[in-house]
Amino acid sequence: MGTNYTPDQLVFLDESAKDQWSLSRGYGYSLMNTRARKNVVFVRGKRYTILPALSLQGFIAIDIIKGSCTKERFKNFIISDVVRYFNFVINIRK
Repeated sequence: MGTNYTPDQLVFLDESAKDQWSLSRGYGYSLMNTRARKNVVFVRGKRYTILPALSLQGFIAIDIIKGSCTKERFKNFIISDVVRYFNFVINIRK
């Protein structure tokens, strides 16, 4: 990859979500031959999704969504925020 692209051309995308269950453990430990148990209160909380785009210049685009991210919303984020940023940078350099 280093022969085809320069580091300033790379952009990294991620999708992360946070809700009431994000910090809840899925596994645990217990004594031998006993089932691990955990008492939790069932909470239907709000879910937030964050879509960041990171380059060598830092965060170039970010979108925070209440709820889950759909394929259409992710595609719109790429087109409207990330591609628009690079079109803006290219126009400035001309």
